[in-house]
Amino acid sequence: GAGASAGTLNVEAAFAGCVKVNDELLLTSHEIGGWDKESVVKVTSVADASNGNLVVSGSMPSDMPTEANLIAAEKAFAVEVARLNRDVVLTAEQEDATVNVGAGDDVVQHGGHFIVMHTPNVAQKISGLEIRGFGQQGELGRYPIHFHMGADVAGSVVSKNVIRQSNQRCINIHGTNNVWIEDNVAYDTSGHCMVLEDGAETGNTFKRNLAARTRKHTAKELKAQTGSSASNVNTKESSTVSSFWVTNAANHYENNVAAGSASIGYWFDTQKQVNGMS
Repeated sequence: GAGASAGTLNVEAAFAGCVKVNDELLLTSHEIGGWDKESVVKVTSVADASNGNLVVSGSMPSDMPTEANLIAAEKAFAVEVARLNRDVVLTAEQEDATVNVGAGDDVVQHGGHFIVMHTPNVAQKISGLEIRGFGQQGELGRYPIHFHMGADVAGSVVSKNVIRQSNQRCINIHGTNNVWIEDNVAYDTSGHCMVLEDGAETGNTFKRNLAARTRKHTAKELKAQTGSSASNVNTKESSTVSSFWVTNAANHYENNVAAGSASIGYWFDTQKQVNGMS
């Protein structure tokens, strides 16, 4: 939780100890219906971080609910504070792309993408990255972090990453089981954010992840890179976007926060059959 005074943000001392001068901090929206009313402030001094005090520049709402000003029964409604920077940064040049998806041509942004592909029984670790401008909107399979058809990858961990200004999704688990996804921050992203793609994925754990400002797609549908016959094309991301797209209940979700979606925070979109190549 956080408390605000003129230029000072009070947070837990353990969190303040991880913050550096010039870091950007996300303060999630506290307004009903204000899914995109979050604030981003910059840290200018950490001299009193041991007491949880950070000096910041930028605008903080004077009436934002904090753990300090809420009664015990309402502390869960305090705004969330998240550090938006990491020491290792992956960035991608942005280019305009015209995607013909059968519903007209859409001009969208394309950046990089990061895929872990066909690695059964291999434990992967992706931790401590700041990923900016990744994802290729309208192209199926092009996301900032994507586990693709990995089967059982027990021991794999995706943790403490920041995904910012994503053109398409955030962390996408496709045909892969038993990934541990914890303490990630996704901010200002397009399309479903934390995703189980086909509905066949099981045993994955999403714990203490934060998604804020989940935007709708411009592209009406997603298409495959090789032809248009792929399943799972109409994912409704231009109309019913969600921060957590849950297509199979046989996974674990604990203490995650959906702090601002243009449509839905958690969408339990379970189907009678698998939708896709899984």
